[in-house]
Amino acid sequence: MAARQADLAAKLGLTQGTVSRALRGQAGVSRELRKRVQEAARRAGYVRRRGAAAGEALLPRRTGVICVDVPRVNEWLARLLDGIVRGAGETGHEIITSVHAYGTLPQVVLRGQVDGLIRMLSQCDYVRRIPPLPRSPVPTVSILYPAPGADVVGVDHFGSARALGLYLGGMGHSIAACVGHSEPIGRARLSGIRCGLEERGVALPPDLVRVEEALEAAVVMPLVEELLDLRAAGRPGQQFTLMAFYNDYLARHAIAVIRARGLRVPEDIGVAGYDDLDMPVARDVRLTTVHLPLEELGAEAVRRVHWRMGHPSAPPLHWLLETRVVEGDSVVARSA
Repeated sequence: MAARQADLAAKLGLTQGTVSRALRGQAGVSRELRKRVQEAARRAGYVRRRGAAAGEALLPRRTGVICVDVPRVNEWLARLLDGIVRGAGETGHEIITSVHAYGTLPQVVLRGQVDGLIRMLSQCDYVRRIPPLPRSPVPTVSILYPAPGADVVGVDHFGSARALGLYLGGMGHSIAACVGHSEPIGRARLSGIRCGLEERGVALPPDLVRVEEALEAAVVMPLVEELLDLRAAGRPGQQFTLMAFYNDYLARHAIAVIRARGLRVPEDIGVAGYDDLDMPVARDVRLTTVHLPLEELGAEAVRRVHWRMGHPSAPPLHWLLETRVVEGDSVVARSA
């Protein structure tokens, strides 16, 4: 795409930088010169798209390429990428990836070298405010987390966690403990699990709830130890037989901690997670969890970028995909 700007600059006898500023409506170019460049660009096939700073900008016609902004590589994101590749096959697009940097957009997006952007943000992106998340000048879909001007493909975290709580609450437990995450999705999941448990008559006392900003096992497992210490102290209101966690990663590490105490999972303490991921910890247990449709989230993100290309004036939309409770063997029903 840079080559097309260079061709336009050569044809007009201008520098490529001047052409770029004129196309994007940026300062430093006279009104007459901007008009001349933009008219030449329209004749060359450039199209008008909404920009982050200038409001409207002339950018090259469609390229057939969608950029995916990837913060890191792990199993969770690898499954999203598998779905994105599948969705691209359906819509006829090619996919390129860009390493995510907070507060910026990939250069290929800023230069109009792609048709759309898929943002794979993290909790940190969502809650940080300085610098603010930039608005993308191309059709953009964010997975799970809101982003300025972007459509969102996600799930109902509260509703899905409530469904898990209802399932767990129907298995004869009377007291539960929970380890959650302090950011928005974590709060929604904690509220959902609490709601579902309490609807079934299962207590989730405040002193048996731990919430942490970090998600690393090294930080969170001491909280699990604290809860197990309370249980071991023997007070009636703290004799929990069920533990729910923000995600499967923490739940599986907790199983190892519980077993190290000489307790059995699920006979002494049942453990539930969220995500439905295969982890190299406590692999002998099929975890009771919520299935997060990662591959389908990725594929739907591509479909929605494709849809947005044909509906540029529609307001930002939020699509929710279905989840389901996975009945594993890390929680068993308790006799009355």
